[in-house]
Amino acid sequence: MSRYKCLSDLSINKSAVITEIDSDLCIADMGFIEGARITAAFSGPFGDPVAYRVNNTVIAIRKSDCLLIIVEENPYEDNR
Repeated sequence: MSRYKCLSDLSINKSAVITEIDSDLCIADMGFIEGARITAAFSGPFGDPVAYRVNNTVIAIRKSDCLLIIVEENPYEDNR
């Protein structure tokens, strides 16, 4: 099983590291940069948008934008 996945596939309360961001997506100013640790915090009532904790800030983004962000999960990490 691959540890690489789209950000939209990251389960709530799970963490990962951003490994790749599509060049068309301009979200670096919000802390979404390669190498940043990110945690899925919670989602809207219908699953969209999803709020993520990155650099001690919670930011909500659309699932369609999450498809442009690739993350790597650490299976040995305790995500509490």
